Amino acid sequence: MISSVTAVVLCGGKSTRMGRDKADLVMDGVSFLDLTISKLSSFCSNIIVSGRSVPGFLCVDDVFKGCGPLGGIHAGLSACTSPWAFVISCDMPLFKPSVAEVLSSHAGCDVQAIVPVTPDGRVQSLCAFYRFDVAPVAASCLDSGRCAIRALLDSIRTVYVPFSDSRPFVNINTAEDYERLCL
Repeated sequence: MISSVTAVVLCGGKSTRMGRDKADLVMDGVSFLDLTISKLSSFCSNIIVSGRSVPGFLCVDDVFKGCGPLGGIHAGLSACTSPWAFVISCDMPLFKPSVAEVLSSHAGCDVQAIVPVTPDGRVQSLCAFYRFDVAPVAASCLDSGRCAIRALLDSIRTVYVPFSDSRPFVNINTAEDYERLCL
């Protein structure tokens, strides 16, 4: 079990398919970003926001600009003060803290990432635990032009944890996704 965790909330994406900033979308009267932060505060000692300025939180910008989520993961891990970071994208409003609890039970001294896998086989690398010392490996991937998170996961000791429910991992990418969520 992981006891000291820093959360890294990724919200620096372009939201191209959505057409507006996904962090500002609202569910039950609360923005996705505020909802995510609220859920994380139940198990994280510190919260870092990557890609956006939010008063009251440590906010970081990508060192490697235009490299997608891996750039945000690198920036967050570089600022992390805990042995572990729980990285999550702000566009997963159905996330439950119990997911993090299940994942953390798979931590071990030789593990560098703990990543959920949904029943359809999708790797959920934007709702996962990463050790802080993975930041240099992420930098190496980014330096060599390998911006896919898969490049990082293939370069470190990763444990994949199957989940029987994909609902907590639903991410909202388009206006249609958002409409379905709000129904």
